[in-house]
Amino acid sequence: MSRVSLLVERACPWISRGQGRGGKKIVSAVKTAILVVGIVGLGYFLGASLMTASGPSAIAVVSILALLFLAVAEPLYGLVINIVLYPLSVHFATIQLGKGIPNISPDRLVIACLLAVFFFRTMTGRQGFHYRNRVYLAALFFLVFYSLSFRNQTLTFSAASQFLLDKWMLPIVVYFIVSNLVVDERKLHGVLNLLLGLGVYSAVYMMYEQATGSVLFEVRQEAATFYTGTGLRIVRGLYGTTTTFGNLFNLLIPVALYFFLKARTVGKKAWYGLAFLVMLAGVLLTYKRAVWLGAIVSFLIICWFYPQFRKLFVVILFVFSLGIAASWDTVSRSEVVTSRITGTDDWQDANGRTQRWEAGMEYWRQNPLFGAGYKIYKQGEYEQVENLYIHLLASAGLVAFVPFVIMLLSTVRDSVDVFRRLGKRMFVERNLITIFWGGFGAYWFMAYFGSGIEGHPISNYTLFVMMGAIVGSQVPLLGRSAREPKCAQDPGAGTG
Repeated sequence: MSRVSLLVERACPWISRGQGRGGKKIVSAVKTAILVVGIVGLGYFLGASLMTASGPSAIAVVSILALLFLAVAEPLYGLVINIVLYPLSVHFATIQLGKGIPNISPDRLVIACLLAVFFFRTMTGRQGFHYRNRVYLAALFFLVFYSLSFRNQTLTFSAASQFLLDKWMLPIVVYFIVSNLVVDERKLHGVLNLLLGLGVYSAVYMMYEQATGSVLFEVRQEAATFYTGTGLRIVRGLYGTTTTFGNLFNLLIPVALYFFLKARTVGKKAWYGLAFLVMLAGVLLTYKRAVWLGAIVSFLIICWFYPQFRKLFVVILFVFSLGIAASWDTVSRSEVVTSRITGTDDWQDANGRTQRWEAGMEYWRQNPLFGAGYKIYKQGEYEQVENLYIHLLASAGLVAFVPFVIMLLSTVRDSVDVFRRLGKRMFVERNLITIFWGGFGAYWFMAYFGSGIEGHPISNYTLFVMMGAIVGSQVPLLGRSAREPKCAQDPGAGTG
C-alpha cells in the first residue's frame, strides 16, 4: 500500500502537500466556474433587458446578484467591496417593494446572506466564530432600549425598524463578520486599502461638485446648497451633507498616512500620498469647523503614540504654515476664513448649538431613565439638537445611553489591551492601533457637534469595518497571547 501511495503522490504532486489542499483546489475550481457562468448569465440577461421597459429593474437585479456572487466567492472582500460601492449602488441597485415594505438593497441582502452562511457553517462544525466580546452584549442592550424610544410614534413601525436596521444593526453585524473573517495581516491591509478607495472617490466627487455645482446621486431635495449669507457651497450629492464626507475623511486620512510611512516603493508612496492630499482637500472643502477640529484631534492623538507619524506631521505642518504665511493677505481675506473663522461671533455658542443642547437636556430631565421618546425635541423650538449624545439621552434615556457608552469604551479598552499585549499570534501593529485611536477619537468628537452619524449609513459602516478589522479581529487572540509567556517560562515544558 505504501508503494501505491507513493506512485499516486508522484503522479499527482499536489496530493503530497495534503489531501485537504487538493480538495480545496477542487472546491476553488468549482466556485470559479460557477462565478464565471453566473457573470456571463447576468451579462446576457442585462443586455437583453436594457432596451426594454424593465431596464432599471434589470440593472438593480443584476447589480444585486453580482455583488451577492462576489460576496459568496470571497466573503470578506465581497462584503467590504459592497460597502465601498454602497453610496453608488444604492441609487441604481435597490429594488423598491412598495410602501411599508422594506426595500431590497445590496447591503441588506449581502449581509443577511453572509450571516446565514456563517451560522450554517458554524452549526455544521465547519467553522467556529468568536462571540465573547463585551461590545456585542453592550450593542444588544443599546438596540433593545433604543427601540423603546419609538413608542412616541414619531416614526411608523416599518420606518423605525428600517432606521435601526440601517443605522445601527447592520453596521454592528458587519463588525461581527469582519472580526471573524480578518485572520491575518494580508486581509487586514486588504480591507483598509479597499476603504481608502471609498475615501478617495468621495473626495474626488466633492471636488467635482464644488467646481461645477452639478449635483450627482442626489439624496436630499430642497436643501440649502450654500452656507447662509456666503458663496460657500454645501455638497449635497452622494451623501446629502458634508458631515458624512467629514466622517469618512477623518477616519481614513490616518490610514493613508500609515501606509505612506510603511510603503517601500516610489509608486506606493505616490499613491498613498495622493490619497492623503485628495482627502485633506476634502476636509477643507466641507467648510465644517467640527470636521477641521476633528482632523486636528485625530493628528494629536496619533502623534502622541506614533513617533514616525509625529515627524511626518511636523513636516506637513511646516509646509502648510509656509504656504499660509506666503499668501497670508489672500488667505486672511478669503470668504472661508472670514465667514467660518475670524468674521463670525458664533464661536461662543457653537453656532447656536448650546441653546439646542439645553433644550434637549430639558426633555431628558423629564424622563432620565427611559427618555421622552425619539426626537421628542421636535415638538419644541428646534428640529435637531446637533449632538448625538444629548439626542440619545433625550430620546431613549440612560437605559440606552449607558450601553452605548459601554460599547464605545469596551472598544477602547480592547484596543488598549491589544496595544499593550501584542503577542506572536497577533497580526496587527501597534502603530495601526494608534491610527485607529486617532480616527475613532475624531469620529466621536464630531458627534458632539452633530456629525450626522445617524444620517447616511456609510459613516457607521466604515467605522464598524475598521473596528472589526483592527480591534475585533484581535480580541480572541488576547487570551492566547497572555498565556504564551507562561508556557515559555514553564521549566517543565517539553520534559517527560
